[in-house]
Amino acid sequence: SNFGTTHIYPNETIDLIKFRFEIKEADLKDVLENIEVEFKVFYPDGEDSIIVDLKELYSKLEKF
Repeated sequence: SNFGTTHIYPNETIDLIKFRFEIKEADLKDVLENIEVEFKVFYPDGEDSIIVDLKELYSKLEKF
């Protein structure tokens, strides 16, 4: 779902998007062991990308 446009600097904007995923508890382990989430920010002259590896997060949580 799109939550509108945010202004950063004069004459620059970012369109914000929010996603919500619902995962059944029975599928949680399989999902977290096999998922990566990539976030991209596009600029007029390029882009930035961040990849969140949920496999690593799950591995740390599994130890608790």
